[in-house]
Amino acid sequence: MEIIDGMKKFTDEEIYQGLLDEDESVLAPFFDGKQFQSVIAIIQGKIFHNMNPNSLKAMAFNELYEFLRKDDCKKLREYETEGGNILIWLARTAIHYYQDKRRYELKTEKRHRELLEKKNEEKKEQILDSPSVNNPVHEFEQRQLSEVIEIVISKMKNKKYAEIMRRELISPKDIHLKIESANISQERKRAYHEFLKLYFSVQNKI
Repeated sequence: MEIIDGMKKFTDEEIYQGLLDEDESVLAPFFDGKQFQSVIAIIQGKIFHNMNPNSLKAMAFNELYEFLRKDDCKKLREYETEGGNILIWLARTAIHYYQDKRRYELKTEKRHRELLEKKNEEKKEQILDSPSVNNPVHEFEQRQLSEVIEIVISKMKNKKYAEIMRRELISPKDIHLKIESANISQERKRAYHEFLKLYFSVQNKI
């Protein structure tokens, strides 16, 4: 270990062993120091271009550390055979982790969208088959759907996303789900993603 500009600089072996042993005398100064900041800079350049560096650092510390130590440090122990500069290795591991995580989220989001679209189409068909727009069964189902949507929106932690979903899903005349497959802004995508996770969670409890 060296001291450069008042900051501790650890060797690859010291960082690896510190992560393996959960050695606070290594982990605390490492994650607070310039070496981990260089890892964050690589991750930001490859994945999170517009994310605040401090927010990314906090997120990466929690998620990456947990990922490395999962299943008796299975991922972390891969460094023993791969070797090389551990900072580059950590950055590369984090990038692969976030790419896999995003692919899974997109796949899950797509499946949820398809299920919602299918349910929405089924409801439209029921309405068309009804002898009257004032069909009591239809009105009851609409009230049920309205209640579920209101419950889900009220449970959303991000109030800005909740307001987006309120504008998207609720209209004065009817309650319906409008799911688009493309050209959705990033903010609306995130709002939909949070809503969909809660929606299916609530639906499963009803």
